[in-house]
Amino acid sequence: MITPRNLPRHELIGLDVRVVEATSPALVGIAGTVVDETRQMIAVHNGTRVRRVAKAACVFRFTLPDGSEVQVPGRALVALPERRIAREKRK
Repeated sequence: MITPRNLPRHELIGLDVRVVEATSPALVGIAGTVVDETRQMIAVHNGTRVRRVAKAACVFRFTLPDGSEVQVPGRALVALPERRIAREKRK
């Protein structure tokens, strides 16, 4: 089950996301569904097109399946998805 606490260790594809802060003002406000993810990028589909956003340059607000929202700095997500999911929780 995805919770705000363990979101960085879960699959992001399929979650709704919005860019709330970014190093470039043009990225702020990009919103949609995560359709792909690489080590450095998240692909967001907004219904008409897919936008690729650098993880490290942004702060994201994800909407979880239960309707709650969680804000995550992109730097916490920079890693290959399969490695990020498998890594140990840091204490």
